[in-house]
Amino acid sequence: MTLDEALAELTKISETDKALTAEVNRLDSKYRETDAAEDWVARSRARIERDSHRRRNFSRLLDTAIWAVAASSA
Repeated sequence: MTLDEALAELTKISETDKALTAEVNRLDSKYRETDAAEDWVARSRARIERDSHRRRNFSRLLDTAIWAVAASSA
C-alpha cells in the first residue's frame, strides 16, 4: 500500500464517520424538539449504525495508519 492509498482509505473512513455523526446530531436535535417516540427510535438506530461502523473499521483504520507511517518513512 502506498502513502496515497493509505491516506485515501483514512479519508474515506473519516468522511463516513463524519456523515454518520452529523446524522446522529441532527436526530438528537429533532428528538429534543419533538420528544416523539419515532424520533427516539431513529436516533437510536443512527447511533447504533455509527458505533457499528466504528467497531467494524477500527482494525482497518489502525492497519491503514500503520501502512501510512511505514510508507512515509520509506
